[in-house]
Amino acid sequence: MTKAPPRPELLAPAGDEVSLRAAVAAGADAVYFGLRGGFNARARADNFAVADLPRIFDFLRARGVKGFVTFNTLVFDRELPVAEAALADIARAGADAILVQDLGIARLAHEVCPELPLHASTQMTVSSAEAAAIAKSLGVTRVVLPRELSIDEIRTMAMGTDLELECFVHGALCVSWSGQCLTSEALQHRSANRGQCAQSCRMPYDLVVDGKVETARGDEQLKYLLSPRDLAAYDLLPQLIDAGVCCFKIEGRMKGPEYVANAVEKYRRALDAALEHRPYPLQKRDEEELRYSFSRSFSHGFFRGSDHQALVHGLYPGHRGVLVGRVEEVHARAGRVVVRAEPDAPELKAGDRILFDQGKPEDDEPRGGLHACDVVAPGLLRMLFGGPDQGSLDLRLVKAGDVVWKAKDAEVTRKMKRVAARERKVGLTLSVRGAAGTALIITARDDLGRAARVESAMPLQPARANPLHEGLVREKLCAFGETGFELRRLELELEGALALPPSELKRLRRAVAPRADRTGPGRRGRTASRKRLSWCPEADPVAPHPRPGGGRAATRFRRAATRFHGAGRPERGRRTGARQGRQGHRRHPARAEAG
Repeated sequence: MTKAPPRPELLAPAGDEVSLRAAVAAGADAVYFGLRGGFNARARADNFAVADLPRIFDFLRARGVKGFVTFNTLVFDRELPVAEAALADIARAGADAILVQDLGIARLAHEVCPELPLHASTQMTVSSAEAAAIAKSLGVTRVVLPRELSIDEIRTMAMGTDLELECFVHGALCVSWSGQCLTSEALQHRSANRGQCAQSCRMPYDLVVDGKVETARGDEQLKYLLSPRDLAAYDLLPQLIDAGVCCFKIEGRMKGPEYVANAVEKYRRALDAALEHRPYPLQKRDEEELRYSFSRSFSHGFFRGSDHQALVHGLYPGHRGVLVGRVEEVHARAGRVVVRAEPDAPELKAGDRILFDQGKPEDDEPRGGLHACDVVAPGLLRMLFGGPDQGSLDLRLVKAGDVVWKAKDAEVTRKMKRVAARERKVGLTLSVRGAAGTALIITARDDLGRAARVESAMPLQPARANPLHEGLVREKLCAFGETGFELRRLELELEGALALPPSELKRLRRAVAPRADRTGPGRRGRTASRKRLSWCPEADPVAPHPRPGGGRAATRFRRAATRFHGAGRPERGRRTGARQGRQGHRRHPARAEAG
């Protein structure tokens, strides 16, 4: 039977190393990321080079954080030799698990490294106990649930399987079942199942009924008929834990470190409170802060059941933030806009980013940094622009009646940068024991289960003056400074008034931290087989591609292997078709900011 983690995990996205470090600093239990060159569903993220994996996993393991590698695209037969070599490299580097969509890759990974845990990607569409049984037969140990399942359906599935269950709790939702969208490939020759999603669901569409264009819900502004709101389930964590979920996943490998730090910090507090049966800790301000990082408006997705009218509002496909109100007057030359504020409008201050919504998200909407804001009458705000943060805002484009959003909060951005820059340390419990005539014995145990023991080089002496006390021990022995440790608890057991030179206490401190760091398991590199499998009988045992020769197919093979095993940038999707070519010259707000 698969053993579930002793404590449910918080899993964070990492599109690059800066975001990975932000996730760790904010409190993630695990991170997931893809590799450059292919085989991951976010090919346009910065991603990671195979050569960097040992260093990345060493960094994570030193802080007690797991690292999962996404290998979650469909793989063509001609790519199998490269995929086999890549799987072997991932295993040797010490990955804690890989995420797979392709059933063949699941089988291959289990052949290459049976010890490497396999997680079924949400795109494998394992939505029942029967499907989980098939996944388990392929070596899968955890299932990432489709986002279309309700809490009740998750509970039913959990009762029928012993596999670990992981679910998304925050971020973008795909309009297709379990992310298996074919629209991007059909319209723009960019396969979402190959990591090149063009976000066709974020485009405007007409509603055609019996050959006639109709108005959706009687509102002509509703054009984004396939664009769901974002998922935000921070208040549902207790119910999901009760249903059997063991890992809570945040979406967003295409987003930056401030988004990652913000989401992880909020969900860390919510999850800890749920696990410790404490009152729900997040307030209205916390939800606001999440909206400033990225929001198409929040929803519970399908956790409460299907409600398509609530899931898709149809008004816009990209980031908005928090609603402020509507424009009443524009004085472009004076750099001033008068706004009728909503009753629960957020506080505005210099540096906040303001967006003017004119009902045409596909165009470049007016937006810019706020210089100042005054309350001129109850419910009436005067916004001043023209400072260095204004950017390219042209107030002549702003019209009375425009909807005003606070898209970014300057203080939240600064706060999350501070969170992302923190150094995450491992808690250390020190037990200090001794008696006159014996050595001072220090036993250290850290939060990762590692332990170390050191003794003083000289025996303790009866104190004539200034005996050892807790304050002195904390000052000289527990000041770990720039090491990777911080004191969690000090246990002091000294028999009588004892003395030891402060210099010896400092020496013991310098000795105990490195020993604790070395005693636990390092990077858990796994043994991976290099079999000459049937699809590559002529494969070089060193190179992951065929020997020279073989024409254009072999050349493509070598290029694919070079992209994957080198540090090259991910291959960008080709723009094809007249419609997409026209759109390629302007910045689509949803495409630029969506995850």
